[in-house]
Amino acid sequence: MFNRKCIECNNDITWGAMIKSYFIFNKPIKCTDCKSLLHINRGSKFLMLFLLIVIPGLYRIVFNNFTLEKSIFVLLIWYIIILLIFPLFSKFHIEDGFPK
Repeated sequence: MFNRKCIECNNDITWGAMIKSYFIFNKPIKCTDCKSLLHINRGSKFLMLFLLIVIPGLYRIVFNNFTLEKSIFVLLIWYIIILLIFPLFSKFHIEDGFPK
């Protein structure tokens, strides 16, 4: 679950590198020791998109009597929480073959 180490050399992956790779979806994380490129699994990307898009959409449907300011505040807090804790639950893999 807490896969925060390089698959090849077990070097720790920095939190900032993981969060930066989420903002740029196809940017792999480069290990500082062995220089291998770690890609986020598709399941982890799908889970992140689900948590960032579908859940807030359901929130808007259920709590449609909230004011716009209150809804924006709650959604902003939701996005920040998800982006900060999501690296704990993401998984990585090393792609085989030539880089694209």
